[in-house]
Amino acid sequence: MHVLIIGGGTGGMCLAHGLRHAGVSVAVYERDRTRSDGLHGYRVGIDPTGNRALQQCLPPELFATFIATCARSPRYFNVLTEKLRFTATIPLRADTDPVDSERSVSRMTLRQVLFTGMEDVVHFDKTFTHYQQGDDGTVTAFFADGTSAQFCIWHVMEFKWDAEGAVTGTIGGSDAELIEKWPGLLFVPRQLERRALRPDGRLAHVTRSMLASMLPAYREYRPPVDLEPVVACLWENEPEEDRVQRVVPDGCVDLIWLAERELVIAGADTGPRSVDLPAGIRLSGIRLRPGAAGAVLGLPASELRDRQVAVVLVWGEQGARLQQAVAGAAPARRLELLADAVSRRGAEPDALVLTAARRLAVPGARVAGVAAELGVGERQLHRRMLAAVGYGPKMLARVARLRGLAALVDDSLVSRALEAGYASQAHMNDEVRRLTGITPVRFLKDAVLTTA
Repeated sequence: MHVLIIGGGTGGMCLAHGLRHAGVSVAVYERDRTRSDGLHGYRVGIDPTGNRALQQCLPPELFATFIATCARSPRYFNVLTEKLRFTATIPLRADTDPVDSERSVSRMTLRQVLFTGMEDVVHFDKTFTHYQQGDDGTVTAFFADGTSAQFCIWHVMEFKWDAEGAVTGTIGGSDAELIEKWPGLLFVPRQLERRALRPDGRLAHVTRSMLASMLPAYREYRPPVDLEPVVACLWENEPEEDRVQRVVPDGCVDLIWLAERELVIAGADTGPRSVDLPAGIRLSGIRLRPGAAGAVLGLPASELRDRQVAVVLVWGEQGARLQQAVAGAAPARRLELLADAVSRRGAEPDALVLTAARRLAVPGARVAGVAAELGVGERQLHRRMLAAVGYGPKMLARVARLRGLAALVDDSLVSRALEAGYASQAHMNDEVRRLTGITPVRFLKDAVLTTA
């Protein structure tokens, strides 16, 4: 399922975060040219209902940032005369609950918080003009610059497999039910509904391959809430035909059930690598956030840099039991097993490294400046990032620039390079070739920004 949101205001971005939290692919089209454009007023008041909505939709670290950037609650209510003389001072109850209290925040600051982590889904300088709906259930949105975006109107369908590999199901169910029951629920496009549903609303006969053909080969799912501090996403990749996929650095370490034969840990990459993907074989993986790998793995992440090793070599007997469990599980159960395994590790990542990783992703960030802001020296930051990420802050900054470049939509390479934080187009050309092995033009033509 893919949802288009027109307008990247407070409501639109909160909705985008909420949909992403539910595992729904989303794209936001905003008419402002950049995330800092526009006159958005001075401050806005957020009541407890709004706080709860933000808490449920935003990742924990972003909600904490929102709370930290709100104005401090007043301690007194003062009464003054027309000559500004105090006549009364009434103490106010302190707001100790971050959610069940009134909040005041700068509109621009809130805007920046809501855009954080969504760089890959927000498209700026896109003024919506109109849309058209096709007979096949697709809808095309058109923008003032002549571009367009297409998506499908899909329905929620509950289904069950029978012994012959067919499925029966019914249309209906809420988003909340979808989140609770997945993967027993699937979003099915209207064109499939028209050819497969009986008059009573039940599926007549739909094969697994028919349903699989309606899903993208690579798909991501948001992790359980308790794992969000350490896990970027859970993912699956099930290509319809044999192909070779180019993997470029993203600063992450992945735990992967590979080609139906072994469970491996893929360390943080410093350059491109090619992976053979046979048709019809589902890969299942869990991606650790930059800075979380060392704590989860139980060894310095630098030991796995540019390497792919069997999980049993890292986790020993625990890894062997996990591999056996995943091998014997149904495909829909594998992601749950991987998430449970990471949860049982009880990892406590280096908070300083996690903060540094986020700040290094800001265009124009410098290692010396980030180290100074965090109150540590560059050498100490380098050592801690080697252990937690797999490589140092300068390399992570290069990876972040590459991802920022892929997230931009400007047609001009020079503009994209400067906005992503490169010193020049030549600087971009050099770094992109080092990290991807191909030219920027070729890289950007087919670049797919995965969650990291």
